[in-house]
Amino acid sequence: MMVKLFAALPLLLVSVLGHAAVVGVAELQDGASILLQDEQGPCVGSARMASFVKAGASAVPGCWVARGHHIAVVFLDGDIGAVPVAALKPPKSA
Repeated sequence: MMVKLFAALPLLLVSVLGHAAVVGVAELQDGASILLQDEQGPCVGSARMASFVKAGASAVPGCWVARGHHIAVVFLDGDIGAVPVAALKPPKSA
């Protein structure tokens, strides 16, 4: 399913610093964002790293996997969520 995500969304950004590349961003109504990365990190199977980022707070790491028309996300603080694939935006260039 992850192949479908990459085929449907031209979001892959090559990292020049060797860090995990952000491949998609979901902007939430409260100004927070969920960053989807291409690195596996501590995630298992086909899951890849995610980060919940909100101004003035520490980023919360998590894992994501494509599930049909949505992205399932589980954060290491116990929160879970689903992001519609259509809501993803490409990362902003640095």
